[in-house]
Amino acid sequence: MTHLIVLTPEKRRLQQPFRSMTAFGWTVEGMQPYDLDDRHLAAADVIYFCFMSDQIYLATIQDRLMAFLQRGGHFVINDHVVIQWLPFLNRFQTVPPRPFTNWMIRPHEPGAYFGRMDFSTFHVHDGVLGQYSRGYSEPPPGAQWLCMIGPEDDLKPVDWVWRYPGGGRVLFHAGHDLYKHNSGPGQEPNLTHDILRAIVVD
Repeated sequence: MTHLIVLTPEKRRLQQPFRSMTAFGWTVEGMQPYDLDDRHLAAADVIYFCFMSDQIYLATIQDRLMAFLQRGGHFVINDHVVIQWLPFLNRFQTVPPRPFTNWMIRPHEPGAYFGRMDFSTFHVHDGVLGQYSRGYSEPPPGAQWLCMIGPEDDLKPVDWVWRYPGGGRVLFHAGHDLYKHNSGPGQEPNLTHDILRAIVVD
């Protein structure tokens, strides 16, 4: 049975896309980063970091997080990186906002993570571009670029996945939480479900 921990910046009820992972045989637990201890890390298979996490605090537990990754655990990270709270993360950089098409998300090698998405619609929120992301963070060498953002002649990786040598995978999204996109109740394909299921088998 796969165990998922969702780290939220504040105490709140788990969002439906996570709760419904139980239909696939997963167990799901939500908590704030400050409550994450060695017992939780030992039990988890995947840790999902929500947008606006306390990066200063996460940097203080970097060694424990890296040990989790080294033993084969997986991360899904949503954020604008301000400080390098994990050694392979790089600072968030924006793309030019004009023309507006720079904020359109394009596939690169979407794999099972984004492969079922309609790239003309999945990242658009109420008809508005820019809610998904407005920039990128450079991935480590060897990462697979999943989705791209920016000018056609200078596309950058907004979503990437990378395997830590000898350890688990990191899926990084340079923006607001992925669960807010194409992950509604009963929505199929479901982006959150696809990403979580792919990261443990890809």
